[in-house]
Amino acid sequence: LILGAAAQKGGESLLRPKVHFFLRGLDEMVVALDGTEASPKLHLFLSLNEAKQCYAGRHDDAFLPILTCRSCGQHFFEKHVLDLEFARGAGNQIRGFENGKAAQDNGGQENAFWSCSPEGSGTRLVLTNRLLEEADGGPTARSTRWPRAWFCRQCGAMHREPSPRCLADGCGHKESLLPLIVFGSGLSACPSCSTPSFQIGGRTVEPARKVQAVTVSDVHILAQAMINAAPEGHKKLIIFADSRQDAAFQAGWMQDHARRIRLRHMMHQVIAQEGSPLPLDAITDKLMELFRKDQNLVETLLPELTGEEAPAIFGHNKWVPVYKALRFMVLREFTTGVRRTDCLESMGLARVVYEGVNARSKGLREWAEVVGLSPEEAVDAVSLLLDIWRRSRYLHVTNEPIFSHYHAKDDPYIQAGLLNLRDFHPQGLLLSAGPTDKFARGLIAQRGASAVQALVKKWAKRPDSLDVDNAVTLLWEFLTGEVKILKKVTLRSQKEIPLADVWQVNLDGFVVEPSHVKERCTTCQRIATRHSPKAVCTRHHCPGTTTTEQPDEENYDVWLMGRPFVMVSAEEHTAQVPGEVRNKIEQDFKSRSGKTNCLVATPTLEMGVNIGALDMALMRNVPPRPSNYWQRAGRAGREERMAVVVTYCRRSNHDRYFFDDPLRLLGGNIEAPAFNLRNPLMVAKHIRSAILSELLLKSTGPGRTGERVKGVLDLLFPTFIRSYLLDKENHFRESPTGTAPLKALLSEMKEGLADRLVSLFTRHWPEEAAELADRASIEQVIDETADQLDSVIKRLHRRLT
Repeated sequence: LILGAAAQKGGESLLRPKVHFFLRGLDEMVVALDGTEASPKLHLFLSLNEAKQCYAGRHDDAFLPILTCRSCGQHFFEKHVLDLEFARGAGNQIRGFENGKAAQDNGGQENAFWSCSPEGSGTRLVLTNRLLEEADGGPTARSTRWPRAWFCRQCGAMHREPSPRCLADGCGHKESLLPLIVFGSGLSACPSCSTPSFQIGGRTVEPARKVQAVTVSDVHILAQAMINAAPEGHKKLIIFADSRQDAAFQAGWMQDHARRIRLRHMMHQVIAQEGSPLPLDAITDKLMELFRKDQNLVETLLPELTGEEAPAIFGHNKWVPVYKALRFMVLREFTTGVRRTDCLESMGLARVVYEGVNARSKGLREWAEVVGLSPEEAVDAVSLLLDIWRRSRYLHVTNEPIFSHYHAKDDPYIQAGLLNLRDFHPQGLLLSAGPTDKFARGLIAQRGASAVQALVKKWAKRPDSLDVDNAVTLLWEFLTGEVKILKKVTLRSQKEIPLADVWQVNLDGFVVEPSHVKERCTTCQRIATRHSPKAVCTRHHCPGTTTTEQPDEENYDVWLMGRPFVMVSAEEHTAQVPGEVRNKIEQDFKSRSGKTNCLVATPTLEMGVNIGALDMALMRNVPPRPSNYWQRAGRAGREERMAVVVTYCRRSNHDRYFFDDPLRLLGGNIEAPAFNLRNPLMVAKHIRSAILSELLLKSTGPGRTGERVKGVLDLLFPTFIRSYLLDKENHFRESPTGTAPLKALLSEMKEGLADRLVSLFTRHWPEEAAELADRASIEQVIDETADQLDSVIKRLHRRLT
């Protein structure tokens, strides 16, 4: 194969060997219920098809799709049932289920059931069999807050009470029903880690999401892996999508995520290679050195600062906004919320060390003695608290206190997406916060126990005899007095009006060092960078304990940080992109020194384009026909090299069909393209196009005729569609623009136009369809042109006014 690829005749390779990969994303993961009521069992399947093969007699509704919390991994199931209503008690808590069909089991026990309904109809249910904290120790009192319902393993019907058999109509399966916890029709917060849902774009985003492939993310990972694996000089890739919308979305996703990954990779390299702890500003300085050495990095990673309007917005000294943007990116990395797992600290690759918080500090040793900890344990405990506050953005940034004031929404860095603080509300700390201290979080609660008080009590050697308030006060004095890691700050409004005096973590009081370890709570899965005293979890109300882990090499983000990295620099290549820009992108892609190494294209790039020395192609879905597949695959391996063609199969039936047997596609029949020219509608469009071309030519002529034609064209074929809807005073037209002037003009010019168009179509239109473009047909189209335009304008006016 290799020799055949190298052998050429007439500039063409004798053989063009290609490796064809067909990869499938994860289908919707489901579970099947089994076991007994006292000891239910769940069987996990990667797709509904696999579950049905194992349990051939069960209904599709008996298999429950799986959701997992994006923060802690708590698993849930989703189901839809008919006519269900919830009975609620105090605090809107669900207490029972109503509106079911009454039924009796064999022993005469009253019950009710609800039949299943298709997804998107009926009442949605979010369920689980247990909470994370119950994984090892069995049921806890906390899970009794939510009611149980019993489900049939055969048909999936829901029942109010347990029963030895299913009571649903048409089922009657003779095995006991199985219990599940019911949370209602949605999740306002995760019951294990309390991650809340949030509103975006008028919809609610729950903390849990289905366990299934996300096409745009999978394709990005495949593209990144293919480019990283390719040899030097051949790191070029084309991704084919079936529509302009898919291509534009994929390219935009890759541009945004690839930049963030690249910047995080550069930060990790700086921290790992330095060998000594670095302040955040020193990390920014190191990044700035890399950007000055390779100025292409500015265009690639900070394109917002290189546009034509950038000097007017950010200033003419381009390195000032570059430094600020890099500083904001570094701050964003080390102020990422504790629930997030996509930052260096959560990956176990970096940790923050606070100056003065060490075993030699007098105040720390005194606090450790009061709480009953060793000085080393106290260092970890205090550092964990400071980590929580810092990652909650209670952080004072020297010379640029971005976390200490409100930001205007038209701030250029916020508008450009370089400062992720659009809806930011500044906050800080106080030893004791009262009802009026709405910008502060108190370490000592007015009622009950704050998160800090609860955590100090969990750490204490003798929690029952500890004076918690005194211990917290002693810690506060140490942090604000002796080491001054907490700094007093005045929070301000957008107009610099003072709002409140609080304390925030001082940016100058800590450094970052490499790490190769992390702590994970076995219950809520929260990750910390240090071992907590007594291995207790730092989350409020979490009863879990932590275990020590190494960075997970199976995690793609972690795996990527430890390897040489070539960023995917993707560009959209579709008809939406202006021709000049598209040609520039093509030339940059073909150039060995070009920064663009990935094109996300529509099928228009299948034919007639030679990209050059391209070894790889990736298809975002299975093409509709074998001819489309081979055209796309043919873009790779054109110049005496073996090629790799990867096809990503989505969850559609079409893609699954060819994934099961790729030879159906590879060996499929390729039909010769055919085009029917005997199409009156198409011919009429060509004739009207030719009429417009003739009118445009005449509008440039001298005399009154040229002026008249130009006036008609300006009236009825304006540059912008608004002219159809608005008059000269920008008021909506009461009636649509009439086409009488065009009808009169075409009537006067009919003979000349017909002569010209008959001559044109006689020379260029195929003989087999000539009768559709004869003089009679052309004159008929000329007569109807004004009427056809009139109907279009009226329809537009009717829809938009």
